[in-house]
Amino acid sequence: MDAFSDEGGEGAVVSLFGPREAIMSAAADLFDEVGYHNASLASIAEQAGTTKAAVLEIFRVKHDILYAIHDAWIDDLLEMARQHLRPDHPVCDAIRICFRDVLALVSSRPNQVRIYFQYYRDLPPDLQKMAKAKRDMYEAQVEGLIRRGIETGVFRTQNARVATFGLFGMCNWTYQWFRPDSPSSSEQVADQLSDIYLRGLCADPGEAGDH
Repeated sequence: MDAFSDEGGEGAVVSLFGPREAIMSAAADLFDEVGYHNASLASIAEQAGTTKAAVLEIFRVKHDILYAIHDAWIDDLLEMARQHLRPDHPVCDAIRICFRDVLALVSSRPNQVRIYFQYYRDLPPDLQKMAKAKRDMYEAQVEGLIRRGIETGVFRTQNARVATFGLFGMCNWTYQWFRPDSPSSSEQVADQLSDIYLRGLCADPGEAGDH
């Protein structure tokens, strides 16, 4: 039987994904449950319904799995921005899209998002640098939107970098308290947060609108 088989047992679960994704998903669940430092490659393999040897064929060491979880999350966010944000979007609408995209990932992949924020500093320095570079790409896109809003007079004159940190502070902390089964959907929560945020930024509060 293949290490990631369709034939019964937990292997049937991981067969819904590719082997790499199955290991990452199992590792994220385990890191969230017992902590990154308490999870071994053997326990990750057991969680994924495969063998430690099969895990080692894809990931050399445990921190490579942690980096892959980071990388997949930010890649998804960058791809969502590529698909959803257009140069002709009114800046307030674009900011709302950013809130919705982050909350959508928090809702659909809560464990992986928590791992992203909680264990980033456990990556080796070279992998931290690579992860930060990709994260900075998305931050730069958002800061560019805020600068455009300031330059066009939609937003009040202010420190765009601080405003960018404020947006991510609101979005990123949701992994601590938002639950996918909550009465409000991720989109509803994103719209409420973006309304609060935009009313603080806009030169004319009426520009923020209501959603």
